[in-house]
This record gives sequence, C-alpha cells and structure tokens, in this order.
Amino acid sequence: MRLRFAGAIVILLLLVGLNNSVLGSNTATQTVTIQVQAINEIAVSGTVSIVYDQAHFELTREAGQDLNGKTDNSSSLSWTTNGTNKKITVHIDGSDFTPTVKVTVDDTNSSGTAYVKNVDPTPRTIIDGIGNEAVSNATLTYSLNPTVTDGVLSETRTVVYTLTE
Repeated sequence: MRLRFAGAIVILLLLVGLNNSVLGSNTATQTVTIQVQAINEIAVSGTVSIVYDQAHFELTREAGQDLNGKTDNSSSLSWTTNGTNKKITVHIDGSDFTPTVKVTVDDTNSSGTAYVKNVDPTPRTIIDGIGNEAVSNATLTYSLNPTVTDGVLSETRTVVYTLTE
C-alpha cells in the first residue's frame, strides 16, 4: 500500500512539474488594428444613341399624328458602397437637351428607390436610400419624347453620374 502511495506521489510530482514547465513558457502579445475606409465607386458602361427616324415613325405612328417616344436601354450602371444613406445623381455637362431626355435605373438589386428624371444641367437624384451594397449592371433606360415643333436636330452631351451623400 505504501508503494502504491509512493508511486502515486511520484506521478503527481511529474504532472505538477510538467504543468509548471508549460506555465513557465514564454508568450508575446501583439496589438492588431484593422480599418475599412469608405468605399464609394460608380461606373457606367455602354453607349447610348437614340435615333428617331422615318422608319421608327412609320412603325409606331401615322400621318397626322405627333411624334411619340423612343427609348434606349443598352447601357448600365454599377456601384459599390459600404456607406449608408447614399444617393446617385445624374446631370449633363452643357445646356439642356431639346427635346427633353429622361433616364431611369433598374434598381431591382438595390436597397434604394429609383426615380425617372430629366437629364439636364442640374444634378437630380435618380436613386436614393442606397446602403452597404454592390450592384452590377443595373439597366439604364433613356427616353426621348420629341414633338414636331422640336424640328430636326442632332445633339451630343456628356451625362455624369455621381455616388454621393
């Protein structure tokens, strides 16, 4: 019985010694700082050309009727933001289009709300309530609604989209 007791004490001392060697090991600490800064990126793709010609008129109207609208949805808008309560504005560089051109964005994959807006020199909110999202290739639809009093014309403008507060 004493031998068993002595053996138990030896095993206990070995375990305590092993434990002390683990506790006595060296450690080091390091402070790690992470930072994610504001990301606000916007891009447009595609080329827009709305041509209202004789063929379009003959397909959609007849003699004695005024001109009607025509649209182009061949371009898209993409954006990424890790902020909240953002909006996208649209405006043109230069003077107003004659006749009026309107644009809307398909916001199906966005947390925001889209609006149909005139494309003119004043920045107009086309989508608001954007937050913490990445939306790729949201369709832009431009609408042209000429009338016969607008006459014959050809105009080119640069349309500017801005992701902002």
